[in-house]
Amino acid sequence: MVFQGNMTRWLKLANTVKLRALLRQSQAGTGAYVQAELAKIQAEGSGFLNAGESANVQPGYLVTAGKQNPFWEAYYRTAAGIVTANFTDLRPTEFILSEYQRLNDPRLARLYARTSAGQYRGVVFGAPATSGTTFNRANTSTFLGPRENNNLAGGFLRAPSSRRCS
Repeated sequence: MVFQGNMTRWLKLANTVKLRALLRQSQAGTGAYVQAELAKIQAEGSGFLNAGESANVQPGYLVTAGKQNPFWEAYYRTAAGIVTANFTDLRPTEFILSEYQRLNDPRLARLYARTSAGQYRGVVFGAPATSGTTFNRANTSTFLGPRENNNLAGGFLRAPSSRRCS
């Protein structure tokens, strides 16, 4: 499934992962070791993954009932495009919303919907479902999927055939 058996790309992936580790090690004062390992990679000759080359896997998800990305199908929409009950239960916490607001993070509006009162409201982590109306579905923000976000990925919801939702 990955690289269709192309060993050169497998070597490039290994070199790319090793390069990532070497970049971190370079911060630890191990310059001679890092240089020696980079020389080995260069001598081997395969190089690194280039733009457009990745190790992404598409396991064959389709926009068909039972064949969509399982997360999408369980927590967003069915193959017929109907919102699932689980999607309406997914809510951000007050903490994460307050952090996005404190940092003036532009992703806030791309990830979560405002409530009918025009604010971002989350739930209290660990609060029981019977904690009253303050944190019920009608009074808290929902996650945005592509349909609610001008056909743009809404955080972890990308597409029913996407190999991942994040």
